[in-house]
Amino acid sequence: MFFGGLGALQSALTDYLRTARFTFERGWRHAAPGFCAFHRHQPFEVVYHVVGSGKTTDARGKTIAFEEDGVVMYAPGVTHNQDMTVPGEDICIHIGSDLPWPEELDSSLYVPPPEETRLKAELIALAGLPSNMAPAQQLACDHRAAALLIELLHAADVLEPCHEATPERYVAAARDYIRVHFRDIHDVPEVATAVGIGYDHLRHCFRKAYGMSVKQWHTQVRIERAQDLLLHSNLPLKAIADLCGFENARYFSTCFRRVTGQTPGGCRAAAVPKSPPNTEH
Repeated sequence: MFFGGLGALQSALTDYLRTARFTFERGWRHAAPGFCAFHRHQPFEVVYHVVGSGKTTDARGKTIAFEEDGVVMYAPGVTHNQDMTVPGEDICIHIGSDLPWPEELDSSLYVPPPEETRLKAELIALAGLPSNMAPAQQLACDHRAAALLIELLHAADVLEPCHEATPERYVAAARDYIRVHFRDIHDVPEVATAVGIGYDHLRHCFRKAYGMSVKQWHTQVRIERAQDLLLHSNLPLKAIADLCGFENARYFSTCFRRVTGQTPGGCRAAAVPKSPPNTEH
């Protein structure tokens, strides 16, 4: 369900975030080729799935299916595994705290692909920091880690007040659902079914709220993801088309050009720095 009561959890988390002192411990980037057996970490762990999809299960049996560009957050000490359906690459961030984590959050949370590129850029930046830093730099990174944690919890919708299931909430849920499941969605009615609203009602409300159709938003999300992969990976166009839910590379190229005004190859080539001219004689 997209709507539900989270009052006790919200209250506990808010009190905790106001009083705890967070520390950035480490961050790294690594390949995620297949299955990672059950393990645990003492600090809070944030895993950003840059490329690839799969599922994670904790020791209590809770399973989260994650998509490319999504984030899984594990509370301190939670035993979990990771099973990649589509191999890829992960960014891991460890954040320590001087207070015990609230009992209400003893498992894991999923954050759909963040809409703000700034959040993704911060995850990538923290993963590239050195392990040994000067005290002033460490203090700055502690604050950055705390801000990142709070923003991700907001994105996971566990710090927002409960809302009634209004049309606005339904279309926002549809928007989020498409961001998470864009690769596997075949038609608009299945989005309406997933969020619990009629197909015609969703079409009308979505266009009124966002100025575009549900189908246009679905295509836009896929193209945005394709742009990320073109700029930040060496994957061939056929693989990118498949990862973004397009039937084939030709259809992908057609949609990409219609939305962006350039071909996928042109987008990738434009991002490659050009060598300065040779002025030697």
